[in-house]
Amino acid sequence: SSGINAEWNKYNEGVTRALKAEVAQPAPRVRPEAAEIANQHKGFIKNLIVDVSNKPKQVRKSASVDQLNYNRMKKKEKEGQKKMQPSDSKPLWKNSKYERTESRLKQWMDATYGAGSRPGTPASRPGSAGGKKPAPAAQTKPAGGALKKSASDSCLKRNFVAENAKKARAAPIRVDPMKLHDRKVAKKKENVRKSYQRGTVPDYLKERVSQWKEEETERIANLPDPTVPDGHVVMDPKEKDETLAVLTKSREKLLLQLQNMPLRNDTLRRHNTRNQLESKIGEIDDAIKIFSRPRVFIKQE
Repeated sequence: SSGINAEWNKYNEGVTRALKAEVAQPAPRVRPEAAEIANQHKGFIKNLIVDVSNKPKQVRKSASVDQLNYNRMKKKEKEGQKKMQPSDSKPLWKNSKYERTESRLKQWMDATYGAGSRPGTPASRPGSAGGKKPAPAAQTKPAGGALKKSASDSCLKRNFVAENAKKARAAPIRVDPMKLHDRKVAKKKENVRKSYQRGTVPDYLKERVSQWKEEETERIANLPDPTVPDGHVVMDPKEKDETLAVLTKSREKLLLQLQNMPLRNDTLRRHNTRNQLESKIGEIDDAIKIFSRPRVFIKQE
């Protein structure tokens, strides 16, 4: 088997060589300027590698972060100052009628602490150089004899913190609405549990049972009667009795007419009248038999 394989491989190699020799190799398509381009770019990769490896790496000097931040802050500050500068816009209109009008607060402060002094300023302090205590104004007694304190003194002596704390303690505690609802529901359940009587049927169940009975009787009454043929209706008993009474009276009248006729039927007219009366009496008898039954069915139109 090894010899056969070797011979087969030799045969294949010979066939491939023969086929390669038979196939004509095409001439290479090279332009005349190809040689010049090749010479120009000869050793390009090598020179690139050498240049990169030989050139010293330029280390970039890192700028001071503090200096950059400082410069940026200065720039923002200048921009803000420019924005804050008053613009040359038209001033707001002001009525000249109120130019010399003083505020009521200033008048009240001047009347209370004196002109030119304010509470908390050095001039108004007792220990300061210019803090001379103003002379107390002469108190005039009113007609009733009671001293009336001004509104300003009463406001200054009031302890608003204590008043607010007192009102806060006296104010009703605000409860969450959901908690109030839960309390109401729980109270309602507790009342129902206390009022519940064990061993007795509730009233709503009794009403429900009676309602179900009425619905059942109404349903049974509306069911179609299987004994009634299709397309027919049972006649009302009262109407049936009235019809039977009318038929009975009609039969009696016809019998009376028939009895009053003469015995001899010599003429054709008498003969026909007797036959008509007898036929009517027969029809009435048939109808009386029908309406004498327990139930009479009437065909619907």
